[in-house]
Amino acid sequence: MLGLPDQLTQWLREIQRATELRIKAGFTVTPSDARVALTGLTYAFGPKQSPLPLEQPLSIDGVSCQLFAAGENIGEAKPIMLFLHGGGHVAGSVGDYKGILRKIARLTDCRVVAVDYALAPEHAYPQGLNDARCALQGVHQALAKIGVASTEELYLVGDSAGGALAATLAIESSWQEHQISGLGLIYPSLDYTLSTPAIETYGEGYMLTRDRVRWYFDQYLQNGEDRRACSPLYMDVGPHLPPVSIVAADHCPLVDESRQWAEKLKTKNRPVRIDIVENSIHAALNLEKLCPKASNTIYSLIEKMVIR
Repeated sequence: MLGLPDQLTQWLREIQRATELRIKAGFTVTPSDARVALTGLTYAFGPKQSPLPLEQPLSIDGVSCQLFAAGENIGEAKPIMLFLHGGGHVAGSVGDYKGILRKIARLTDCRVVAVDYALAPEHAYPQGLNDARCALQGVHQALAKIGVASTEELYLVGDSAGGALAATLAIESSWQEHQISGLGLIYPSLDYTLSTPAIETYGEGYMLTRDRVRWYFDQYLQNGEDRRACSPLYMDVGPHLPPVSIVAADHCPLVDESRQWAEKLKTKNRPVRIDIVENSIHAALNLEKLCPKASNTIYSLIEKMVIR
């Protein structure tokens, strides 16, 4: 844990000890446990932000979403950021991410629309992906329907499992002209086969463990899907992929997936930027109080994802 902030290192050690004790006691994680844990740690350590001038629920063809806008003038056209939260396809919600989303909306001055896509195991692959696709296709119309002006610019952003969904949709759209202006990925999950070296290097002791990632994927991919074919890292990329911005954490078990995808895109002459945030772990935005410097760096990089 060399280089990580002292308070984060201490917390990680406490988490590891508690996990070892639960395992010895025969504890088996459930989806409810995972959801409560993510809600709890985000509430305890995530950003506290006052409500924005405009926060409004949206339904996009039956998919529940929430609009976050920093400006009071809804008639002034602003870019859209469609945000897909993390949580391993099992946990997380717009409610959990409210502080993070408010902060992003203030920083980027976008119409941030966050998607409460369906979660596994109750809704296995591809339901969450389908919900995200539905929101992407209908977000302009949904905002216009409630009188909120937006430009044609649309940025697709996701963290962790939300990054997997965002990358998949952007790759799908890359085969034809599409409305996506930029793809932003924050410590994304890009390889459902768990094949990269970092899965072993950082798979214990850094909160997101190798076994927990595998468990998440087992909840999501329940029907014998070809996990390689489902992984953005291995998908063929079309000629119209938007500019890609990747923000990864240096002590994250998923960091090599980001590195490998960035290299793949560079060899195909696709526009990509990757930043590896030092002294950081997975879910740093949810743990802002424990790693404020890394979180601030990530937010500054999210702000740069929006072309001005």
